[in-house]
Amino acid sequence: MSSSLKDLRVRFNDLRKRAKEEVTDAAPAAGPEEVQPDTTPPVEAAPPIEAQAPQVALRTDKKKSRPNRTVTVQGVKYDAIQELGKGGSSVVHQVISEEGKVFAIKTVDLTDAEDMTRKSYLNEIKLLSKLQGSRYIIKLYAYELQGDYLHVVMEKGDGDLLSYLKNRRAHEKKINGYTIKFLWGEMLKCVKVIHDKNVVHSDLKPANFLFAEGGHIKLIDFGIASSIPSDKTSVVKEGIMGTLSYISPEALNDLNSTNYYDISEDENGPKSRYKVPLKSDVWSLGCILYNMVYGRTPFQKVKQQFRMHAITNPDHVIEFDDIEDKRLLDVMKKCLVRDVQKRASVDELLNHPYLREVQAEGDNTAVMPLVNILNNNQMTPRTMVRKMKEIVATSQLNMDDTS
Repeated sequence: MSSSLKDLRVRFNDLRKRAKEEVTDAAPAAGPEEVQPDTTPPVEAAPPIEAQAPQVALRTDKKKSRPNRTVTVQGVKYDAIQELGKGGSSVVHQVISEEGKVFAIKTVDLTDAEDMTRKSYLNEIKLLSKLQGSRYIIKLYAYELQGDYLHVVMEKGDGDLLSYLKNRRAHEKKINGYTIKFLWGEMLKCVKVIHDKNVVHSDLKPANFLFAEGGHIKLIDFGIASSIPSDKTSVVKEGIMGTLSYISPEALNDLNSTNYYDISEDENGPKSRYKVPLKSDVWSLGCILYNMVYGRTPFQKVKQQFRMHAITNPDHVIEFDDIEDKRLLDVMKKCLVRDVQKRASVDELLNHPYLREVQAEGDNTAVMPLVNILNNNQMTPRTMVRKMKEIVATSQLNMDDTS
């Protein structure tokens, strides 16, 4: 999906040339970037899933979507433009409504899904509904269960943090200090929104932070997130959930195991239980920050079969190579503490001296991967050139190939 930054200059010049060759001075056709903010009523207004009438479902075959494939959700028709990604039993398409507004629709095939999988997707809708109203959370516009297919209409972003990091790494480019600081502040604000509502995400990773308009970041994918009861400080899960490179030590420690490092499940023993507090998300955030600084995750050098043991073992020392910004180094160390009680909270990290120089929240100057502009098939060459110039001029994104 994402274009190589290696070709950025060539494609930019090509687009500029093509724009000059256009024979008309008429305004370009409206693309996604020119659509006015949606005013669709909040998702709470949608009827309960159980009461929704089945309609034609969007197929989830393995081929890329073709234009004009239509799906109807809550009486609104959407035409699929292209496939944005897929994973497991779900696929996400970029779609356009009859009014010309662009969205993303996640379609989940629940035909052979287990009860836990079904609950996971319905849980995501429930939590997203609860978290609506913040600019740091992906917008949910509508949903509908049509037989064995669940359709979820959400806002479409401009690429995720994972794609951005991969592009930088592919060209052996380090992320400059300002950009790291900006992204870190944005991620903390995202997580503060859910922690203030006593929700633990449990799967924070670069792929789940989406760039929105203006380069700001939004949090997505609440499939394994959980609400913590008001009288509790953590939620107990019956199984290991998350992504290995970013999962916290406590999310790997079975409460029923007598061996602190025993993460295997005994079929004849009691059911495994894992205690996950809000600060589990802080560990994951620390792993993401570590990745941005060093170009790898904290345990990436450890062979995968030994990685879970390394994460939970307090005798395994996490390497922190010396860096110029000692405050940034201190932030990483405060996140990657195995003792939950000693680990920093999101509020403490937001008040850390490291973030004192971050721009005021109202300032829209931000980082945005330009490859997402180049990948937008709805823009004319002239519009692409204009958008790219605007973003380069108003952001801190370093375009120097030698940096």
